[in-house]
Amino acid sequence: VIPDPEGISDITYILAKDKNHVYYENVFGAMRTLDDADPETFSFIGNAAATVFVKDKNSVYYWSDTNSGDENQENFVLLDGADPATFSAVSVEGKNISDNYPYAMDKNHVYYFDSFTGTASVVFGANPATFTSALAVTLAKAAALPSSNEFASDSVRVYLDGKAVADADPRSFTAANDAAAYPYFSDFYVDSSH
Repeated sequence: VIPDPEGISDITYILAKDKNHVYYENVFGAMRTLDDADPETFSFIGNAAATVFVKDKNSVYYWSDTNSGDENQENFVLLDGADPATFSAVSVEGKNISDNYPYAMDKNHVYYFDSFTGTASVVFGANPATFTSALAVTLAKAAALPSSNEFASDSVRVYLDGKAVADADPRSFTAANDAAAYPYFSDFYVDSSH
C-alpha cells in the first residue's frame, strides 16, 4: 500500500495516516499498514512521544517492540476486549513520574503495559472507577524514586507492575526511609498499618 502523498499527515514520530490507511514504522524501520484501523478516528492515547496505546472507533491497540526477526512483523497488537469509546491513559501528574506510565483503562478494566515483555493485559481485580496513579506520585515525592511509576492503587489494593501487592493497604502504603538506596526493589516500601 502506497500512502497518498497529498493527504498524508503525521500523528506521532512513528505514525502517519492518509484518508485510506494508518501507517507506522516497525522495529526494523519498515513502513507497515495498520490494516483494520479507521484513519478518520485514529488517535494515540497519552503522550505522543511514548506511543504505547492507540485507538480508533472500533479497536484499541498497543505497541509491542518485541523482535520476531521478521522485518515485516506487525508491532501494533489488538487489545482484545478493550472498549475504544471509554479507553484512556491513567493520568499522572507529579515529580519523577515517567511520561510512559504503564496503566490505561476503560469502563470495564484496567490495563498494564509490561515494557519488558512488550505485552498489555488486564490488571486482575482492579476497579476502574477508583483506580488512580496518586500512589505513584506520592511515592516519587517521598523518596525521589524514578521507578515508582510502576505503582498504582484502587480503593482496596496496591498494584506493582500490574499485580496486586498482597495485604497492602492503599491508604497507608508509603516509601520506607531507605527506599531511595534500592529503587528497584518493592521490599523497601512499607504499609504503615502493619
